[in-house]
Amino acid sequence: MEIQQRYPEFDPTLMATGIFFLAGIIYAVIDRNIIIAFITMAVAVAIPYLRQWIVVYWPY
Repeated sequence: MEIQQRYPEFDPTLMATGIFFLAGIIYAVIDRNIIIAFITMAVAVAIPYLRQWIVVYWPY
């Protein structure tokens, strides 16, 4: 992937989590729903941990 050659510290999981977080927060603000904002924050924090768990413990 060319972006990882230019920026070795680039992490696609972090980018996807950031996009999910930004979209969820924008939706929560537009909908004026704090519960959606909290759920979005919790899922955005959990995604990297879930990915790591799947990579380590998933039998191939």
